[in-house]
Amino acid sequence: MSNLIFVVTHKKYKIPDFIPYKSISVGPQKDIIGAYYRDDAGSENIASKNSMFCELTAQYWIWKNVSSQFDNIGLNHYRRYFKNSKFSGNRLLNDKQINYYLSKYDIILPDPWYWDITVAENYVVGCGRSKDLEVIRNIIKENYPSYIKSFDNVLNRHNASYCNMFVMRQKYFNEYSEWLFNILDYAENKIDLTDYTPEEARVFGYLAELLINVWVDNKGLKVKYLPMIKKEISFKQRIKDKIKFEIRKSKYKEK
Repeated sequence: MSNLIFVVTHKKYKIPDFIPYKSISVGPQKDIIGAYYRDDAGSENIASKNSMFCELTAQYWIWKNVSSQFDNIGLNHYRRYFKNSKFSGNRLLNDKQINYYLSKYDIILPDPWYWDITVAENYVVGCGRSKDLEVIRNIIKENYPSYIKSFDNVLNRHNASYCNMFVMRQKYFNEYSEWLFNILDYAENKIDLTDYTPEEARVFGYLAELLINVWVDNKGLKVKYLPMIKKEISFKQRIKDKIKFEIRKSKYKEK
């Protein structure tokens, strides 16, 4: 099986130099970064929308330009990676484990994050606006009505996978990308960003973090959840986060 995990970076950073990892640059500093791929190569790209779409400009480029070259496709960040397993220390997910997991599961996602409030409420408490969610719900109801139950289920839960990180088969990647960017194309024409802060204007990247959960729920995919390695967080902070996570998980995990 041919696998590639694209590591999205907007600045110069040491990227894993072993299979299946390759860097892809986004944002205005691509010439300085010198990544293996870049999200503005060729005519099929939305690189100019990076300030609103975040790492999705990389996903779009992969979908339109190179997805047919790989059996399994993943997306990571320069500071965030999948652990090889729940018991592997800080070893990164490797080629062998990808093949093993995807022989038994449909998709690899980060361990869900649990909140004391719902996913929808957390979106608004963070950097989103409630009207963003209303727009997306209306788009789904009108254009993908079979997904509305999954949308409501995900938004009313206390947990979701975040960061737009995944590894999945090419077939699913292409299907998911088409569904996602169709929805976001509608949303871009309906969400007025005039009075949004630069952080709030990253709205389409934030919405995609929720939408992958909706898509997976609707498709009934079998998910392999793996812990995330967050390189910018100290060991002490990781322990604190782990404790909070376990407390919330015991309280809200679906039976």
